Formats: sequence, C-alpha cells, structure tokens
Amino acid sequence: MTLGALLIITRWVHLFAISLLFGAALFPFYNGDRTAGAGDRVLRGLSRLLIWSAALALASGILWFALAETSGPINFRLLWLGRLAITGGLVYLLVRERRPHEIIVLVGSGALLITLAAFAHDGTHTPAAAAARIVIDIIHLVASGVWVGALVVFRMMLATPNPTQSETQFMHDALERFSMVGTGVVIALLASGIANSGLVGPRNPLQSFNALYSQVLAGKIGLFLLMLVLATANRYWLTPKLHATLAGRSDARASIRALKLSIAFETMLALLVLGAVGWLDALPPPGAE
Repeated sequence: MTLGALLIITRWVHLFAISLLFGAALFPFYNGDRTAGAGDRVLRGLSRLLIWSAALALASGILWFALAETSGPINFRLLWLGRLAITGGLVYLLVRERRPHEIIVLVGSGALLITLAAFAHDGTHTPAAAAARIVIDIIHLVASGVWVGALVVFRMMLATPNPTQSETQFMHDALERFSMVGTGVVIALLASGIANSGLVGPRNPLQSFNALYSQVLAGKIGLFLLMLVLATANRYWLTPKLHATLAGRSDARASIRALKLSIAFETMLALLVLGAVGWLDALPPPGAE
C-alpha cells in the first residue's frame, strides 16, 4: 500500500470516527425522555459506542498527523496537536466516568468535527470567499455528523434481540423524532453541497468529468442521492408501518427487520460517502493552481 493510499484510508476512518462521536453524543439531546426504562435498555450500548469512536478518532488522528502534517506550517501543527489533546481528553473522560457530562462530550466532539474544515481544499482567492468556504464546510460537516451518528445508533437499537413492546415503542418514537431533525440535515447537506461545489476550485468541477476529482465527486453525489431515497422510505413507509403494527398490537418483527436492513444499507452508503470525501481531500480540484 502506498503512502497516499494509506493517508486516504486514514482520513476516511478519522472522518467517520469523529462524525460518529459527534452524532452519537448529540443523539440523546433530541431523543426525548431518556429516563424511561425502555430507553435506558435500548441505549445501553451508547456509552461503549462513544468510547470506541473516541478511541478510533484518537488512533486515526495520530496516524494522520504522523503521515502528513508534521511538515506543515507551525499553526497547522498546533491545530493538530490541540485536536489530539481534545480527543485524548474525551477518551480519558469516557473511560473513567460511567456517565460523563453530556455537554462536555458534545462540545468536545463538535470542536473536533468543525476543525476538520481547516484541512479541506481551498481554491478561493479572496479572504471573504475563504471565510464563506469554511462556514459552508462546517455546516456540511455538522449535518453529516448528525446523520452518520443517528444511523449507527438506530442500527444498534434495532439490533436489540427480542425487544419488548415498550422497547419497540421507544425505537419507533426515536425514529419519528429524528424525522424532523433529518429534514433539517438533508436541507443543510443539499445547500452546503451545492454551494461548496462552486468554491472548491476556480471552476465548477462538475462541468467536466475528465478529472478524477470530478468523477469521485459525481460518485459521492450519487451515493448521497441513494441515501436520500432510503431515508425517505424509512420516514414515509417503514416507520409508519412499524407504528401501524404497534397500534394493532401485532408482531413487529417483520417491520423491525425491514428497518434494520434499510438502515444497514444506508449506513454502508454513508461509509462510502465519507470514503469519497477522504479521497477528494487528496485530489486537486480541476483547474486548481
């Protein structure tokens, strides 16, 4: 494996780990009543998920820094060292405390996520355009983190063996609550993605598909559209189907299996999208100087 390929994979893993850490840390804040017994049982693996995602973020961050960033400017290295210090602190906090302060974990993971915008391509030529690119990248990163984290948590919830009626109801309610959050996430991803496509280089990279960058970007967009189709099916078909099953007091296993399969496929697509992002960061945009 070449150094370039290893760096792309490392970026991919790091972006996934940070997105998962932030999205999973945010999940309880919009999940409603977290004191219910069913909710505690369904989400009992959330703390372990946070620990493993933070540990993966730390390991991949160290490797990324070692592979590519040590020769960068001093402010670049200082930013990386600061990110690694925050990640290490989160790992320590999550391992040491059974129920660490949720705000600290959320703020720390959010800081790790938004600072990734500093490492993206910048084909802008004015300070105002550069500032706009950073804001757009942050919006895109936060929205994708919310989506990725929710997908993994939902997949974990749906994997509960032989869920009780109250646990199944909790799953349905969590899916339904996320539908409103998901609408905002999709709007943010669409708007920031469209805006960013005109800022990554001197010309729109989708005007021509001769460059590898354009081909990877087109693939990323296609994968995102497939995710959008699945998310729409989950919201308007599979979740209402689960609700109807619960209302009729009938067996919900078939509905849960359908949701589990759909969310598993959507999660796989999300991983491929993040892989495309890691690849794009290693490619020069068409026409970049």
